[in-house]
Amino acid sequence: MIFFNIIFLLSVQSPIRTATLTTPISQYLHQHMRTKVALCVALFFVLIPRSLALPAWLRRELHKNKTIEEEKMAGWERMWSSNGGLKKGQAFDASKPLPFISKLFEMNLVPKGTGIVPGCGRGYAPRALAKGGRYCIGLDIAPSAVQAATSYLRSNPISNGKVEFKQGSFFEYSDRDGDKSFDFAYDYTFLCALQPEMRESWASTYARLLKDDGILMTVVFPITG
Repeated sequence: MIFFNIIFLLSVQSPIRTATLTTPISQYLHQHMRTKVALCVALFFVLIPRSLALPAWLRRELHKNKTIEEEKMAGWERMWSSNGGLKKGQAFDASKPLPFISKLFEMNLVPKGTGIVPGCGRGYAPRALAKGGRYCIGLDIAPSAVQAATSYLRSNPISNGKVEFKQGSFFEYSDRDGDKSFDFAYDYTFLCALQPEMRESWASTYARLLKDDGILMTVVFPITG
């Protein structure tokens, strides 16, 4: 497996200028992020062996989704619960948080406060981002993923921070503190698993949840369409 990482750090005034970003993500942030936002974008290129590719049934489910409601039925619960449950290191489970997160802390890019990670899976990223007294919410559409994340955290507790896992749709998530309540968000391959029609909802949901000076950190596969 070969990894290429390109990191851009931008502190931009409202509205975000599309010229500063060369990825299609800029189109949606330009429309929905109207306040000053520090944006850290990592283009995460991965060459995956055929044996680790998503199974055909899941690809079919993902490609037939056209609405947010259909996103709920994308097959993620089946992936997490079939054959005794998804094992650590199996399929897309990375077994640990990306080294990219450590780099973010080294560069002092993770704000203190509260964060959210949609599509958190087994919860490696929320657990890693909660250090230093931070509070991080891991959100996943699949109940079995939330169970796996809770079990993993119970076996691997953190000493200086708090993590909470919740089941539900990112697009419909409503925090108990209301909108604009998160200091940071981390998106690891969540955007690129969505249909193009859902990208504007992706951007508007982050704009709704993040504080005006919040930080969005993304790690995504290349998106060209």
